[in-house]
Amino acid sequence: MKLTVFPYKTAFGIWAFDHDHNNTVAEGLLNGTELVIDGYYHALTGQKPQLGSKMRFDLSTEHFPEATTQLNLVRTDEHGSDYVDKLTGMDVWLCPWLQGFFGYVPEVIYIRPSL
Repeated sequence: MKLTVFPYKTAFGIWAFDHDHNNTVAEGLLNGTELVIDGYYHALTGQKPQLGSKMRFDLSTEHFPEATTQLNLVRTDEHGSDYVDKLTGMDVWLCPWLQGFFGYVPEVIYIRPSL
């Protein structure tokens, strides 16, 4: 299953996204995840993200040729799931929204960040 989200940098210094699944609006990407996204943005643009900066993330539970990294599950509970980004070695926290979309907590999520 594949998921595409378009995060944008908010005034609170975090990234958020909107999605049709459950009429999601301004779902925050936080608890360290915003730092990983900041790093990807900087790697792709050479600039620090500012309010309103935007990205695209293609995520899949199955490997796809364009994937440039992957998230590996460390632990999960009813409050969310902790992953480690293989490329950066940084921690990523994903809220239960992800489980609602996929129907389960994936062990591995393959990712392609782009602009």
